[in-house]
Amino acid sequence: MNQSGAGRATADATVRDLLSSLAALRALSMVMTDNRPENEILDLAIGALPSLTRHCRVEAVWLDDAWRVVECLRERVGPRTDLEARISELGGGGGALQWPGVGWAWAFPLSSRGGASGYLVVGSPERPAEHEWSLVQGLAQETG
Repeated sequence: MNQSGAGRATADATVRDLLSSLAALRALSMVMTDNRPENEILDLAIGALPSLTRHCRVEAVWLDDAWRVVECLRERVGPRTDLEARISELGGGGGALQWPGVGWAWAFPLSSRGGASGYLVVGSPERPAEHEWSLVQGLAQETG
């Protein structure tokens, strides 16, 4: 099947965007592992998410059995006590969350050597595309 010129250009742009995002995630990963303090790593992750997805944003960070407040240039992320009961039920793989005003939300596990040490809670008006989902998942893994 032969793609039209416009269809091929759109596909090429999507592939370029994805490769660019993967390269950015790789570079961010290298910066995060450069013996940075925990709050600085969280700040980097929160600041990077909008460049990896169209509509997702970090809604909260649950780390070592506590909500973290992270002040960064783009926004302030604070505690979500309304989600504590659901967070405590999640397994190491994370899971779906719900609250009013957010169309889609997911707790992505922050991985460490001993398993999940917490969650990067991400929300969006709608579920992200599969490639964006993978980028957010990669970001959470590198943040942990």
